[in-house]
Amino acid sequence: MKLAIFGGSGATGRLVIDRAVEAGHEVTALVRRPESLEGVNGHVRIVPGRLDDRTAMDQTVGGSDAVVSALGSRDGRRPTMVYSQGIAAVLVAEARRIVAVSAVPAAPDEGKTFLERRLVHPLLGVFFGGGYADMRRMEELLTVSETEWTVLRPPRLTNGPAKGTYRKSTGHLSRPSSISRADLAAAMLAAVEDAGLVRQFVTVSY
Repeated sequence: MKLAIFGGSGATGRLVIDRAVEAGHEVTALVRRPESLEGVNGHVRIVPGRLDDRTAMDQTVGGSDAVVSALGSRDGRRPTMVYSQGIAAVLVAEARRIVAVSAVPAAPDEGKTFLERRLVHPLLGVFFGGGYADMRRMEELLTVSETEWTVLRPPRLTNGPAKGTYRKSTGHLSRPSSISRADLAAAMLAAVEDAGLVRQFVTVSY
């Protein structure tokens, strides 16, 4: 499968690239700094550029079977547009299949526990509200698009090794705790080919 990957220089994105290469996919990645993907040369087609570079976007998305977006803000405490502007650019480039990452706290309150609604997620919003707000904008853009999208909502991410097993639900999982970036990357790639997850929000957690 031909995959276009965004956010590949980030902690989760690099794992997505590594797993995609291991699985034998043809990978194209858009990055501002090609040196940030040191070690993948020969296995990944690297397109230097930014999300607002239409030519670079077309070169990355064109001919792909799916887009995997691991875009994220390096400082979730500050207002950001990286999620929504990134997905908007992907939509303009006419991606046919999109798998993107959001977060559990960005989900609507429906289905959440009283503690999550009243304490846990509002508290997280104080520290990371800028990121969550833009995740919601990204989700809305996908919802009103005609693209075959899937959004994965993980809870707290860790840098631990992959366990190879995790829970997933198109509803709200009870007591989502954490998931490693390695297992999140695996879940994102698995979602690409899962027709049952098209136009679904998926919670993934241990």
